[in-house]
Amino acid sequence: MPYSEIFASAGRLLWKFKVLWLFGLLASCSSGGVRLSNPFTFNFNTGDVVRSNGQLPEPIQNFLLELGRRISDLSGGGRLDQNWVTVLGLAALLVCSLGLIGWLIGTFGRSGLALGAWQGDAGAAQLEPGALNQAVLAVFWRVAAISLLVGLPGMAVALIFALIWGYGIVSLLSQAAPAVSGIFLCLSLPLMCGMLPLFWMMGILSELATVAVVGEGLGVWAGLKRAWALFQRNLGALLLMGVFVLALQVLAGVVTGLVLAPLGIGLLLGGVVLGEAMQGSLALLVGLFLILAPIALAFSAGFNAYSGTLWVLVFRRLAGAAGGQGSEGEIYSL
Repeated sequence: MPYSEIFASAGRLLWKFKVLWLFGLLASCSSGGVRLSNPFTFNFNTGDVVRSNGQLPEPIQNFLLELGRRISDLSGGGRLDQNWVTVLGLAALLVCSLGLIGWLIGTFGRSGLALGAWQGDAGAAQLEPGALNQAVLAVFWRVAAISLLVGLPGMAVALIFALIWGYGIVSLLSQAAPAVSGIFLCLSLPLMCGMLPLFWMMGILSELATVAVVGEGLGVWAGLKRAWALFQRNLGALLLMGVFVLALQVLAGVVTGLVLAPLGIGLLLGGVVLGEAMQGSLALLVGLFLILAPIALAFSAGFNAYSGTLWVLVFRRLAGAAGGQGSEGEIYSL
């Protein structure tokens, strides 16, 4: 597979067709910039956080003790006030609604990005946003179905691990069955790490199936079969491209973290060190957010557009080499 040509062509397409950046921005809504991992971490001396007597700073100790006390009260048979139940229920409903809206917008963005990159690589002189929107609406629900079929197993496993970790943390804080919760946490961590490569490969399969549906006009099952056939025949090349994209994700996460680091450091210092004086610097933090957020958004949109274009080009090169491209524009039944 011509890796250098694919990377160069993706850059040329983004430079020529600026509408791909817009679809990249929409695609980032599916998971808050879902394609961007954020490996940015702060390195510091533990002596700055842990005091010489081996204890955490007093604000952190107080927070953890208060959290443990409240959880212990509830787990010990305490009755949760009905108002809190209502508030928590409404908060959960709001989070789920926003997540659903973000996923739908992200799916639309992924579809438009794949279609625009496909047409641009096929030699289109220009990409009309209106025509792209109409074409995307024709395949939108098929792309959504592929996302669900490929993503549901991962979501189910993530939910199971979240419940295990939630139970373990609550049990540790409330001192209820700490041994059992410790065993759960110790066993779940290597299991979760062992399944990450599987989810990563499923993500590659989802990208290929999306391109098959959008570019070749296939149905859901036909698109999945097409993607699986390419995946099997070109496993090594696809995994290598996946490693390249993962490296770009890490780099993008570092850059995004560096952009947002001043805001995070300001919030940390204001909340832990400054205390009440934080209110005086709130306007400064809001202004900093208004300046840095558009930069991070633009970078996220550019990366999503570039990575999505890469997978379209990979699909087209592999399909062309196999001599099995479907007829463009033909719409098959589900």
